[in-house]
Amino acid sequence: MQTAPPVRVSQADVLSWFTSFFGFPANNNMQNYDNTDFSPKAGTAGDGRGNDGSLLSVLKTLLFFTILMITLPIGLYFTSKAYLFEASLGYSSNDSYFYAAIVAVIAVHVVLALFVYAAWNEGSRQSREGKQD
Repeated sequence: MQTAPPVRVSQADVLSWFTSFFGFPANNNMQNYDNTDFSPKAGTAGDGRGNDGSLLSVLKTLLFFTILMITLPIGLYFTSKAYLFEASLGYSSNDSYFYAAIVAVIAVHVVLALFVYAAWNEGSRQSREGKQD
């Protein structure tokens, strides 16, 4: 039984098949990646410290809303169950579970809406600051 000779495929053949299979244009510059200069340009920080202020701001916002997303719904659930629905309104334990869960779900939605609002405004503020430079 004869075996077929090994097939040798070049990188250009794989690149050509990949671009045609996924519908990328044939005249792309993917073959020029080996010659790309990645050294920092004059006037820029080579270690990426140019965006530390915006990155730190984004991380602070994300951390704040993460903590808020964990603590606010849980805190409101137990607080509203014990003090609002059972003590003040006199609901039964089963009813207070249900209504406290609704309060917690509303709190989750409020935190998400606030996060989207803050992220939207932060993005537009950064784009305005970038245009002024």
